Amino acid sequence: MPATKNVGALIAEILLSLIGIFGVGWLIAGETTVGVVLLICSFLVIAPIALFIAFVTFGIGIFVCDLPLAIAGIIINAILLNNRLNHKAQQQQYYYMPPPQRMRMPPQ
Repeated sequence: MPATKNVGALIAEILLSLIGIFGVGWLIAGETTVGVVLLICSFLVIAPIALFIAFVTFGIGIFVCDLPLAIAGIIINAILLNNRLNHKAQQQQYYYMPPPQRMRMPPQ
């Protein structure tokens, strides 16, 4: 039985990362610790810092600082999730064992 990776988790992570919500794809993939930390940090750390930079620089910081950092974060996040999904798929493939077959007793 070939192992497959959860491509839906990767697509969800990339699409939601485009609007600033990180971690949902990790949660879908079953990585709850990383997913919860990313989800909380996207609202409590990343968004306030981005808004602060945009406010202090009168909007110029959006293009100079916020946008490049957001693009880098999306790319790095997608690569790390893809690597984790590949690792999980390989792990499932190596540890798959067929169900044991019943041994029949010879007729007496």
